[in-house]
Amino acid sequence: MSPDVHTKGLDLPTSCFHHTKGGRRLLTASAAGLVEEFTKLLDSTPELVTYASFWKRNTCLHHAAATRNLSVLEAAAAVIQRLPKAAGTGIFNRCTASSPDGIVNQINWQGESPLMVACKSG
Repeated sequence: MSPDVHTKGLDLPTSCFHHTKGGRRLLTASAAGLVEEFTKLLDSTPELVTYASFWKRNTCLHHAAATRNLSVLEAAAAVIQRLPKAAGTGIFNRCTASSPDGIVNQINWQGESPLMVACKSG
């Protein structure tokens, strides 16, 4: 997994004030389409799906949408559906989402949801 993977304006975090174990790996896996790595990380820590980069607030959904990684999006959606309602309020969360809908609709620093990023990416 290359740390230099970048997706159309959605820079992966190179440094974060509060690095969550596995957060950067999850974002990199989602951007690179590494479905096995992505699902392995979420199997061990499902709440990690709420992780967003520190400055740009991009989630794994933003990265997967930008790179058209449908398999990653499907894996993330399956995990999100199984999360308890308050899953977005833990240490893994850089977003304010407190429900599955909030995680799916999380807005990044440009005001874009993952769906908007997917539309822009074709």
